[in-house]
Amino acid sequence: MTSISGFESSFPQKLNAAYAFKAASDNNVSLGDGVSTTIDTIQKMFNFPINYFAMVNMSGLGDVVEQLGGVQVKSPLTFTFSQETAHESGKDLYQFTEGSSTFKYAADGETFKSYSKMNGQAALAFSRMRYQDPKGDYGRTERQRLLLQQIISKVKKNPAQVVNLKFINSTTKNIASNLKSEDMLKLGTNYISASKHIVSYTVQGQGETFEGISYQRVTTAQRQAITNKVRSSLNLEAATTGNEFGSNITENNLAQVGTADQLYPENNTDENMQLREE
Repeated sequence: MTSISGFESSFPQKLNAAYAFKAASDNNVSLGDGVSTTIDTIQKMFNFPINYFAMVNMSGLGDVVEQLGGVQVKSPLTFTFSQETAHESGKDLYQFTEGSSTFKYAADGETFKSYSKMNGQAALAFSRMRYQDPKGDYGRTERQRLLLQQIISKVKKNPAQVVNLKFINSTTKNIASNLKSEDMLKLGTNYISASKHIVSYTVQGQGETFEGISYQRVTTAQRQAITNKVRSSLNLEAATTGNEFGSNITENNLAQVGTADQLYPENNTDENMQLREE
């Protein structure tokens, strides 16, 4: 649950709505223009700086998979997903099986064929599904991480396939960043070895429904955990985490929703100061 920077009167909102609010407020925005609102809200919530960003939409991720000639990813759960309907039935239908990298696909939604390697479209289907996952958005991000791990693993074997200006420039319609193409190339070339040392952490708040809409509430201890980790990684001095909601809210708003610390004191302990490693 957040108060979006510059749009505080819309409280309460979800953090992932920050981008859309900025984009909807200006008819002249282009891909990436809404990121500034998201960044500002996150900085206020966690009290650490964000200097650079790279945003890749899902189609861009599919382009990378295609450029690599496909990838193999073991699914963490069994599910069926239609690219046409975003549900379990419809045309353009995929079936994934827990523990297997083999999947089935039926363009007509009925006649299935088995495949051992995901192309760009299969990768998008694998990473988009949310409604059937018992973990919800957390499960979807887990599958997206699994896909990214396999992409990185394949890039390491032949970096030139993706780490070149021709490919980077060809995907600009799906990528927004304040990094220059040359900077991306340098990062990809000089830091490919760092892919051996990637560690992922999850900050999972408490699920809550307010006025019929689901939110995640994150306590001070949970926010402080990520603040400590990021500031330490950036060699910054230790500091107190930011505002629970990002931007300020009115006293009336606060009276309606309360604070996460008050509502969920069991999630505001020293134990919650430890991030969960994925």
